[in-house]
Formats: sequence, C-alpha cells, structure tokens
Amino acid sequence: MTVKRLSYLLGVTILFTSGYDSQPSVSQVSTAGDAPSAPIVTPPVPKVLTASQKKALAKKEHDDELARKHQARIEEAERAKEAKRLAAEEAAAARQADLDAYARIKAKAAHDWPNDYSEQKFIYDQQVEAYEYMKTIPDSSLKAKVQADWPDDYNEQKFIYDQNMQDKAKLDSSP
Repeated sequence: MTVKRLSYLLGVTILFTSGYDSQPSVSQVSTAGDAPSAPIVTPPVPKVLTASQKKALAKKEHDDELARKHQARIEEAERAKEAKRLAAEEAAAARQADLDAYARIKAKAAHDWPNDYSEQKFIYDQQVEAYEYMKTIPDSSLKAKVQADWPDDYNEQKFIYDQNMQDKAKLDSSP
C-alpha cells in the first residue's frame, strides 16, 4: 500500500493511500495549524480469510449446490407427477368417450332392429370395429368431413373415408 501526500496552497494536507481496491476509503485531513482533522479518502484493505473461514465458505457453497440440486429433483418429480396425472385424466376421458360411443351404437342397433338380436349384435360388432378403425386415422379435413356427415354411423365413415383415400391414390398416380 502506498501513501500520497497532497498539499494545497491553502495549507491543507490530504493523505491518500492506494491499495488493492480502486475504491478509496476515508482517512484523515490535516490542516496548517491546530484546526480539527477532517476525514480523507483511503482504499479499503481486502479481507483475508482464515483457513477455517475458507473451509466454512466452501462448505456453504457445497451445501447451497446440494440444495439447488435437491430442489431441481423435487421440481422434476412434481412435473413428472403432474404429467402422469394428466395422462391418466386423458386416458379416462378417452375411455369414457369409447363407452359413450359403444352405448350409442348399441342403442341405435336396438332402435333399428328392435326384435332381431342377431342383427343387433352384427350391427354392433360392425360399428365398433369401424369406430376403432376411425380412431386410428390421423386427423385431417377428410376425417372431419365424414365424421360431420355421418356422426353416429362409423361403418359409413370408414367406407367413405377409405373410398376417398383410394380415389386420391388413383389421382395421384395418374399422369
């Protein structure tokens, strides 16, 4: 650390010290005569850590890092739990949609063939198969159109969809 002495024409002497920090700190000012001392600026001395302080600081940093990692694991577990809950809700909603569709199919077959249980079963099986088929088709404007045109006749949806896809393939392959 160096000390610089500056004297002004008015008889004021200011001591400046320079050290490790560029920010000066207050020291003392002396004036000519017996005037009271005023503070002057001197830089702070850097704090030197003892071995035990360094060890405690390293332990605190290590503990903080462990706490951050633990918190990240907790948050990840919460996100996974929420994703699992949402997936279960979606599966339950899809299952309920299937049950509702099966009930509509059964009711329609019973309405169309009130006393013919063999025909009811045939229609029910045919419609359920077509319903399951239409669930596998990716969403498209064609799928939306046939579903809108034939909302409760899955066999007709399947037939029209397949017919349109065959016609599209023929058009695409023709010169």
